[in-house]
Amino acid sequence: MDRNTGDILLDEKNNVVKVDNKNAFEQILIGVFHCDVGSEIMNPAYGFDLKRALRESYIEDSEMFIESLVMEALNPEKEKVISKVDYIKALRSGKQMNVIVQVTSIFQDAVIMEEEIG
Repeated sequence: MDRNTGDILLDEKNNVVKVDNKNAFEQILIGVFHCDVGSEIMNPAYGFDLKRALRESYIEDSEMFIESLVMEALNPEKEKVISKVDYIKALRSGKQMNVIVQVTSIFQDAVIMEEEIG
């Protein structure tokens, strides 16, 4: 466990590695996508509405709606370590919806992630 951030980062062999600001920011973003809205008692607006996204991802031309759900989840007012959301793009791949995001932290670390919904 990193003594500065409290976060744990494992390598491909499950060994703990030191967490820097960028790795910690990536973990926070992953946490946002895997946390249901309303599940955090101290911050009920935090998280991603996965159930709604799953329902809507099967509807044709729902990419813009999925992008709006992602933007809502990555709102800097909800997650204070986010400085700005630079890019969001949802792309349908069969029955899956792939979402690519680029987000900048308050420490000026830019992270590009791809999440799969569906």
